[in-house]
Amino acid sequence: MIRIKDMVFKRALPIVLVVASGGVAIAGWVASNRYSSAITFFLAALAVLAVYGTSSSRRRSVESAQGDLPVTSTPEQEAHPEARPVVELPVVMTSETTEELGITDQVTGMMNHLFFAGLIGTKVATARRRLWPVSIVLLHVSFTPHGSTREQENIALAEFAKIIESTLRDADVPCRIATRTFGLILDDTDEDGAAWAAERIQLAQARRSDSVIVKVSAGIASYPSHGIEAPEILSRAREALERATTNADLPGLGLVIVAPQRPFA
Repeated sequence: MIRIKDMVFKRALPIVLVVASGGVAIAGWVASNRYSSAITFFLAALAVLAVYGTSSSRRRSVESAQGDLPVTSTPEQEAHPEARPVVELPVVMTSETTEELGITDQVTGMMNHLFFAGLIGTKVATARRRLWPVSIVLLHVSFTPHGSTREQENIALAEFAKIIESTLRDADVPCRIATRTFGLILDDTDEDGAAWAAERIQLAQARRSDSVIVKVSAGIASYPSHGIEAPEILSRAREALERATTNADLPGLGLVIVAPQRPFA
C-alpha cells in the first residue's frame, strides 16, 4: 500500500506543479504582478526536477531487476573480468541433448523410464485440471520358450515399438521402461479405452508369426478410477501387471488386467 501511494505521489507531483505554474502565470498576467514570472519559473523548475527524478528511479528499478537474472561467464570473460556478463538462456532440448541425458532407449528409439517417471505427474495434474481421465498401461512381452539370441530379441522389441506407435494416437506417450516392459500414458482415456488399446496392440503383434515375442501382458490403471495422484495410479498399474504376468502360462495372446477401482471415501 505504501509503494502504491509513493507511485501515485511521484506521478501526480509533476502534473500538480505544471498546473500551479500555469495558474500563477495567468494570475500574474491579469494582475500585472511583477513577481508572477519568478514564481512561475520556480514551479516549472520543480516540475522538471520531479519528472527527471521519476524517470531516474524507474530506470534504476529496471537495471536492478536485470541484475537479478542468472548470469554465466564465457572463457573470454573469465580471462577479462571487466567484460560484461552474459544472461544465461534456457537450454533447448534436441535429439542430441536427450541422448546425452540418457532418456532415450537405444534399441527402440523411445523415451525410457526416466522420461516416463517424470511425465506421469504432469499428465495426471493436467487431467485433474481439465477434468478428463488419463490411463497408464504397462505392457510386458514374453519371448519364445525355445530360446532366442539377444540380437533377435532386440529386433523384435524394435518392431514391437513400431507396432505400439502405429496403434496409438499422436497425443499418447509410449516409453520403454524396462528390458521387457513398456509404459504408455494415454490422455483423455479411461480404463475401458486403455484396455481396448492394449488388446489392439496384442492383436497386431500376434499377426507377426515370425517374431520371437509370443505374448503381451498388460496392467492398466486410470485417473480418477484408481487414484488421484500419479504414484498411486502407477502402483495400481504395477499390481495389475503382476497379476497378468503371473498367469502368463495360460493360453492366448496374454492377459489384460485392469486394476480394481479404489473405494471412494
